[in-house]
Amino acid sequence: MMKLFRYDIEFRFVKGVNLVLADTLSRAFLENDNATETARPRIMQLNSFEDIPDARLQEIRLTAEDTELQTLKRIINDGWPQHRDTVPYCALPFFEWRDELSIQEGIVVKGEAILIPKLLRNEMKNRLHSAHLGYDSMMRRARGTIFWPGMAKEIKQMTELCEICQESKPKNQREPLIQHSDGQSPWTKIGMDLFEIKGRPYLGSLITFRILPK
Repeated sequence: MMKLFRYDIEFRFVKGVNLVLADTLSRAFLENDNATETARPRIMQLNSFEDIPDARLQEIRLTAEDTELQTLKRIINDGWPQHRDTVPYCALPFFEWRDELSIQEGIVVKGEAILIPKLLRNEMKNRLHSAHLGYDSMMRRARGTIFWPGMAKEIKQMTELCEICQESKPKNQREPLIQHSDGQSPWTKIGMDLFEIKGRPYLGSLITFRILPK
């Protein structure tokens, strides 16, 4: 929504009987749909990389030239095997996300999140951890932007070992147990409940008045 603030948008209501463009476009479409196919990767690239500096993207590209990611790229391009036991060992951690992985300008992405190579993962975790905001805040910053298998587990371990994160972690306050008080005199406090015995409903009542022994 923030990106729309640069435009002066004016909304106008048009009755359904006057909306003829939708019907026209559905009948007079272009027979050549190659433009749509070529535009889709560009749109995905724009959404995926708009928050990543060019220098960082170049570093990710260079670091991603290791054997593991080269094998992963080849599998993505050629198609994943149907059975897990036939997947190369280095690509097994990515098998459960195989339908979400693609390659954009030489970078592997999961949806719109960039797959971070192993050599850069510690640096990314340190960047997320720099403000000591705890696990939930770190995951909010990372989710949808960066990705690697086991990322959430590694971030959780990092915050659990950090004293500052643990001190600033919100603590769930335990509510004290509230004891029921006895009535001051008969019939001032009555408890009632419905129950059933052998198919017959009953209404039980309890007078919370305690008579102290003399």
